Amino acid sequence: MKKKSLAIALRAHDFSNSSQVVSFFTRERGAVDVIVKGAYRPRNAFQGPIDVAVLREVVFIERHGGSGLGILAESQVVDGWRGLRRTFRRHVAATHIIGFLRAVVVGGEPAHELFDLAWAALDDLSRGSEDEVGDTVLWFELRALRVLGFLSPIDACVRCRRPWPGRQRGAWFSPRDGGLLCSACRRADRHEPRIASLAGPVIDQLSRWAESPRRAGLEPFAPPVSRELHHLLLDGSTFFLERRIETFKYSAAWT
Repeated sequence: MKKKSLAIALRAHDFSNSSQVVSFFTRERGAVDVIVKGAYRPRNAFQGPIDVAVLREVVFIERHGGSGLGILAESQVVDGWRGLRRTFRRHVAATHIIGFLRAVVVGGEPAHELFDLAWAALDDLSRGSEDEVGDTVLWFELRALRVLGFLSPIDACVRCRRPWPGRQRGAWFSPRDGGLLCSACRRADRHEPRIASLAGPVIDQLSRWAESPRRAGLEPFAPPVSRELHHLLLDGSTFFLERRIETFKYSAAWT
């Protein structure tokens, strides 16, 4: 059965002299692996070979039962996000987002919120200021963890549910618990290595970033706070996914 969806290619490799195998992140069906027959032929229905980090509208034929390689029938570029290839910093940041998506996207079900988040982040990286690259990646990481359920609302202790009293009071942030810890819960787990003390205004700012569907208009974090949050979120992602996102080793390019 033919399916139509917006899609972002997460991985592509040659299958033969003329064909590719491509892993798409689709808005309507999540992860979809397809063979692109004749991708390298001068005349094809795909506007040339498939490249990663390009927004496309695709039509593909799913295998019966949804398992195995599907077949790409049509493809049209919606946005090539050329700005992602303009500088090393943008390229590495986009590669990190693609690597994150490879680790979390599953097949067989719609992924509207996560797809729209990835679309917005890659669009911001392509069109935004060079100085905003790090902010875009941090916003994507926060929102993605929130959308996936790995980050709780930042308004109460994630363990005992004691409400956070507000921006005048600092608290502890535990990436492995996915949220704030009150002082009592922090003392009960004082040997946990990756728990950070955050000032009240930073927590308030973090909450707004994690809940915002768009990065535009968000007040940037101070650079030292931004770098600390990047590393905390890496630890949380590694813990929940049980694997390290390898592209984070290049984070100095965007933080």
